[in-house]
Amino acid sequence: MTPADLIADFNALESTARTKSTWLAKQTSAVAAYSSVEQLVTADDAAVDGRWRRSFDHHLRHARAGIARIFMRRDCFVGLSVIDELIFQAVTAGETDIAAAVFHAIVGHQLHDPGMIVFPLHGFGIARPLRDSFRDGPHPHLLLESAGLFVMAQTNDIEKTITLLEGARSPMGIAHGFDAGGIRSYTAGDRLSWLHRNPVMAFRFNSYSQDPYENQLFYQLRMRTLTALLLIASLQAPGLKGEMDSSRANNQETLDINHYLRIEVSPRLGRLEAERIPRNVDELSLVEASDVDVRISLAGWNELSGNGELERHLETLRQIESGYLTHQLLDRRETREASLYVKLVRSLDYFRRSFRTNVRPSERVITLAIAFETLLTDSYSGGVTARIRRRATLCLDQAGAPRALNAAVEQLFDARGKFVHSGFGPEDMSLHDARLAYVACLSTVTRLAQSAALVDPVIGTLLGDKPSPVPFWVRIKQAWRALRGR
Repeated sequence: MTPADLIADFNALESTARTKSTWLAKQTSAVAAYSSVEQLVTADDAAVDGRWRRSFDHHLRHARAGIARIFMRRDCFVGLSVIDELIFQAVTAGETDIAAAVFHAIVGHQLHDPGMIVFPLHGFGIARPLRDSFRDGPHPHLLLESAGLFVMAQTNDIEKTITLLEGARSPMGIAHGFDAGGIRSYTAGDRLSWLHRNPVMAFRFNSYSQDPYENQLFYQLRMRTLTALLLIASLQAPGLKGEMDSSRANNQETLDINHYLRIEVSPRLGRLEAERIPRNVDELSLVEASDVDVRISLAGWNELSGNGELERHLETLRQIESGYLTHQLLDRRETREASLYVKLVRSLDYFRRSFRTNVRPSERVITLAIAFETLLTDSYSGGVTARIRRRATLCLDQAGAPRALNAAVEQLFDARGKFVHSGFGPEDMSLHDARLAYVACLSTVTRLAQSAALVDPVIGTLLGDKPSPVPFWVRIKQAWRALRGR
């Protein structure tokens, strides 16, 4: 990522922001009286031309949004507050190309370099042979280098946790070193007890911000992607008989989880600096992201990684994440693409909820059924269950899935109907095959959407399951009956 590449993208993709940037470059003398954007915004109305200030704010918002989008398209998230200050500094300095000055500043200070998010999990376990549990060897952990993902079992030792995170940094693709002392300072008074008592998920993330929450939406989107990957892996590589599950060994897990760690490059120190972020914004989503009550066999994970299966699932999930980011968050137009990727993200949310702990079996059945419904329907209408079953069969056939998964979908919706309509159903029903069926359906829909020109009804068209047109004489008959009140 070079300034020249970023400037070229900005000129090609952000014509409006380029125009606004040019206007800002002519405002050097007007902003000379102010030391920062904040001072300009909060200045007394009598001391500033209100019309000019509104115009400056308008141009600033468009320019910073365009610059931010260029980074986002490269999977990098620089906070708007940071870009605001850099734009203001460039205007004050009399730069003739404001956007170019900002790109040079961000790359020059390495603000685009990756750091990591460290996030607690609850209920998660890594399974390995019983004999390995009694040997001095590597601490149980999962690593997927291409995703920048590292998951470790609880250590019950804060120094060991820090050492493991530092050891995983290079394989995760993170060049800058750690501020271990900063992490230790946050653990005083047991305020970060989950860091050594709970399993921990760390993932590479390119971001820099000054406000604790301005990039949290993007952190959460990646959390949703990677926790979904863990859930899918648990279906294909479950803990086996004869393996010891780390969630049962020396487990002092806590549910007192009020923070997560954001570890980003510090331009002042030239290293990664940790910041403890309170769960004060969208706390429910963060709690749901922590609830990953599954077991993954370490040997099974390594096999899935070796044969490319994890990469295939990651590719599907990252396409959904990228599509949502591009069409819903960056474009912000009501397009078929935006609607589709919102649908896929929400469907995945319900899939994850079907694994939740401390809920009744009926809730897991119903949330998994909703995941299918959200994925496979374009809108609610009569005959929805039959439509889902039919479309699930189409997806599974295209995925080459075993016939047993079709039967699992049938059983799921039979159970869903019983729970919803009578309040009673099969409390001991296994959802393993139904979840595998969902993963196959999700993969099929996402793959078909990747290169298709979307046409309404989107899902029906992608799967070749559009409703047959109602003959004209039938519509006339239906209308006549409706008029007569029949």
